[in-house]
Amino acid sequence: PFKNKRIVAFVTQHMGKKVGDGDCWDLGNAALVNAGGNRPWGRTFVWGRRLDPAKEAILPGDIVQTFTKGKEPAGPHTAVVLELAGGSKVKFAEQNWNKNLFVTTREADLKTLGEKSTMYIYRPL
Repeated sequence: PFKNKRIVAFVTQHMGKKVGDGDCWDLGNAALVNAGGNRPWGRTFVWGRRLDPAKEAILPGDIVQTFTKGKEPAGPHTAVVLELAGGSKVKFAEQNWNKNLFVTTREADLKTLGEKSTMYIYRPL
């Protein structure tokens, strides 16, 4: 999808830079707005149409929203899928991870992440 490609381009252009206040949410929001998208009904942590990863392919530019379970540090986290890394692994772009208030990347296994967090994956609208 066109918006997904624009989101990936925005994130790539801002690699190593601080977007907004450096919060994870700022990166997802700025990338979505730059791509001409918006959050449905203005909801803060809803980034588009929610996907069912068991039935739909995850694409670069999709936005992942997690909410921590259990005793780990509480709070939501937003990341953008940059690349598919094989199987259930993806390469994310994110900020405000490990106290880095600028755009970084990391690889994560969505199955493992889904066990530790409540996870939603959105296709930008």
